[in-house]
Amino acid sequence: MVKGVQGMRRFLLITYLFISGMIWADLPFQTEVPSPMELPSITLGSWSFIGSSTVHEEGMYGYVGVTQGFSSHLEISTFTVAMITPDILSEIYQGIDLGISFLYPRSAELPDAPSFVSMYADIGLLLGFHNLQARDSNTMHTSAALYFRLTPLSLGNNFYGSREKIGSFGILYSLTEKEVGFFWNPVIYDRYFGTVYDFHKRTHSPGE
Repeated sequence: MVKGVQGMRRFLLITYLFISGMIWADLPFQTEVPSPMELPSITLGSWSFIGSSTVHEEGMYGYVGVTQGFSSHLEISTFTVAMITPDILSEIYQGIDLGISFLYPRSAELPDAPSFVSMYADIGLLLGFHNLQARDSNTMHTSAALYFRLTPLSLGNNFYGSREKIGSFGILYSLTEKEVGFFWNPVIYDRYFGTVYDFHKRTHSPGE
């Protein structure tokens, strides 16, 4: 049973690293992207678990990652969540999720402008590394959980260059401990690598 859990954790970690590497490698620092829908963004925010369990500790967490769109409604994100208080960096999570904008499109091409307001739902995988500051290495452990998150209010998108997701809340299920937990994100901020206007300028002649 222990070997099976350890094997699953290794598989999930390798899958996460592979997909994350593909996303980071695709960031267009010096390259073009084929569609404004694929403009990536740097994602910043906060993450708070509700209560404590064997797979998460209550506290204040920072949230940083990158989000890559691939259609008018779908995007994929990879991110790191790290505890800030009460014990800085004692809990670190690596996550990846698939998000869908289900109220209005998350992106559009000129001359169309997507709605400034929308809603999002995400389903993802969260890998946890716990008690990293403990003096006894035997108390350190890892976890893996699936989660679902709903964002009732999102303002902005890549048409405007930035986006704020407000009041996101979610439920997670630990694959390793068979437990259910809850979390929320007060604010998640995305800053895009350019805007739809920038893309239009690069791909169209003046006057088009």
